[in-house]
Amino acid sequence: MQHKEETLVGFEGRELFYQSWKPEGAPKATIAIVHGGAEHSGHYTFLVNDFLERGFALAGLDLRGHGRSKGRRGHVMDWNEIRGDMDCYLSRVQEEFPGTPVFLFGHSSGGTIVLDHSLRRSPALAGVILSGAGIRAPNASPILLTIAKVLSVLWPTLSFSNRLDFACVFSKFIRGVWPVHRE
Repeated sequence: MQHKEETLVGFEGRELFYQSWKPEGAPKATIAIVHGGAEHSGHYTFLVNDFLERGFALAGLDLRGHGRSKGRRGHVMDWNEIRGDMDCYLSRVQEEFPGTPVFLFGHSSGGTIVLDHSLRRSPALAGVILSGAGIRAPNASPILLTIAKVLSVLWPTLSFSNRLDFACVFSKFIRGVWPVHRE
């Protein structure tokens, strides 16, 4: 196995953390991971050994403001920033693993990003894998949604804690679905 870490230049020159894992021999396909909110690509390392043993390569990107990527935590001024970062990410994946089918995997808000990018940019992908993607309007009070929209204009950098224990939520959801082999 080969593990590589580097800085990827994203949309408008943003420095983003990128890592990849390559199996012994030529990979049969590559899985490009897009993490969820308040996560980073390192949350998905438990998948690496299982996929490497099956001959798949993996790539991970820390979205802007997450993990080891630069930027204000959890803040995106314009959705086109994310789309541009995804263009750069997929270009890097295809450059590193030329001629290999690429599957784009997104969890939670990463799934929403994958859906948006796939539908709007139509990248050359072998497929899309979604886990808990937001594909419908939030079930929230119309008053709270209106307040959120107004605040996003008046104070776009305002953030709140969601008080979720992501380690617990993530491990119960993903590990219950995907078998993990421990040595």
